[in-house]
Amino acid sequence: MLFGTLTRDGVRLSDAGQIVEEEWQRTAVLRPDVTLDAFVVMPDHLHALVGLHEIRREDCGTSLTALMNGFKAAVTSRIRRLAAPPAWAVWQRSFYDSIIGSNEHFHAVRRYIEANPAKAWYATRWPGRLAEQSPLSHHKSPMPPGHGRGGPISP
Repeated sequence: MLFGTLTRDGVRLSDAGQIVEEEWQRTAVLRPDVTLDAFVVMPDHLHALVGLHEIRREDCGTSLTALMNGFKAAVTSRIRRLAAPPAWAVWQRSFYDSIIGSNEHFHAVRRYIEANPAKAWYATRWPGRLAEQSPLSHHKSPMPPGHGRGGPISP
């Protein structure tokens, strides 16, 4: 996969995956009105919790769409400069998002992000087993099916 490979211990990032991680961490430096929380670079997408500081939309210097567009453009530009860049698009045009409505939802999303690499690794090793049989089955997706805007963040 473009950003790395699943291992028992997480994701082994490729050069492109390292770029994704570096640019995501740089996001908070470039945009002081943004707070980054849990995130994980997966082999073909990114999961992240991000906070925009201002409560009133008109006061916020960064919209989620502007943040994601800038991040994805920076990643794509750097990946295209690699010695062997991919021949296909790095990202889909849009992304999934969800507004966190409570502390419980926040912690559920954080647990989901943190467990995602291990859960994905398990699913690749035993694809015929039901997700409920996974040792990580208690880490369910905190988003209802089809929730969000656009498509996933993925190559």
